[in-house]
Amino acid sequence: MILTDLSFNKLSGPIPDYLFGLSDVDHIEIQGSGLSGPIPSRIASMAILSDLRISDLKGNNESTFPLLSNNSNFKNIILRSCNIIGQLPKDLGKMSDLKVMLV
Repeated sequence: MILTDLSFNKLSGPIPDYLFGLSDVDHIEIQGSGLSGPIPSRIASMAILSDLRISDLKGNNESTFPLLSNNSNFKNIILRSCNIIGQLPKDLGKMSDLKVMLV
């Protein structure tokens, strides 16, 4: 397990796009960090990501629910207070290992 945790810091600016280009990370946690959205679209290329926890993003940058259907490994998805607009993707129901989803 390789964990990237930027939670509960006094950071500023947008979520770094390069975090979602790291191919060996299976757990990303960005909660109460001071960072702003939107959630980078590169998240779709993270094939082994199984735990995604992002909450309390700053700013008014709205985004749609990130594309996660390329990955069937998800066990936990928490996207709370991320300024997500629109509908949830229909393919979320196909994630058979998903235990927790909080949006």
